[in-house]
Amino acid sequence: MPSDTAGPEGAAGPEGASPIDLLPLRRLLAGLGPAGGPAGRPLAVQVCGAPLAPVRRLVAMAGSFNPPHAAHLALLEAGMLAGEADAGVFVLSARTIDKERVTGLMLEDRLWLLCRLREAFEGDAAGAAAAPRPRPSERHLGVVATAQGLYVDQARALQRLAPRAGRVVFVTGFDKIVQIFDPRYYEDRDAALGELFRRATFLVAPRDASTPADLEALLDRAENRRYAGGVAGLRISPELAGLSSTAVRVAVAAGDDLRGVVPDAVMRHLRATGAFGAPDGEGPYGDRIAALDRLMGTAGAG
Repeated sequence: MPSDTAGPEGAAGPEGASPIDLLPLRRLLAGLGPAGGPAGRPLAVQVCGAPLAPVRRLVAMAGSFNPPHAAHLALLEAGMLAGEADAGVFVLSARTIDKERVTGLMLEDRLWLLCRLREAFEGDAAGAAAAPRPRPSERHLGVVATAQGLYVDQARALQRLAPRAGRVVFVTGFDKIVQIFDPRYYEDRDAALGELFRRATFLVAPRDASTPADLEALLDRAENRRYAGGVAGLRISPELAGLSSTAVRVAVAAGDDLRGVVPDAVMRHLRATGAFGAPDGEGPYGDRIAALDRLMGTAGAG
């Protein structure tokens, strides 16, 4: 890894946000309310991007983004085009189903990097992940933080931020739509899915070896047919279908070339902070986590 790794409080090298820069994001995450939690705490907060209140057609991509990579940006863009949306948002939850324990990047770093992807999409920064296609000037991208883990709760939270948008269009990979239909995650599957599909529809892209035929077979199951009208396939390039955050983390740890795999801003940030260069809590990135914890403690004491 390069030598410009994270150091003391306030330092992260020339290309990364310092721990001080992340303090507002730490406070934002701490203030989010879980579904069914105390009244008065927001279910979701927009972190960056144009306001969602006027939006009439919203496409969202929820994920753990550990780290964000080229396929995330390309997939959301493809979903926005297919869904004829005037806005799209990355949705990062403080609680991701099956990934409740936070490892790798801090959630604050993930939010910061997603906002850099937004800038790349909007053309405000160099290094967009994919060659841009013409897009209407009114089409915008934003980033939303939430404490909601289930899609139905995320849809409810997004509808509060974009009350004119109607049903939210979620972009997912095939593995995620399989999880959505899995009865293990519900006390009353039909009731939960009924509410979900009243609030949202899904555009599903292939992942790894999955094919459009796999999606058709899933939707043709007797227990899923009633929801099939709310699910459609989404075409992406085969190279992107096989790209994952896990593969990116392995590549970073091995020192592999990340060009074309992550946007330039993400690559510079990972190198500047020492992310994924050592086991969790160790090395320069472990020092970065400790520095933010100290700053948060000091700010709270003040």
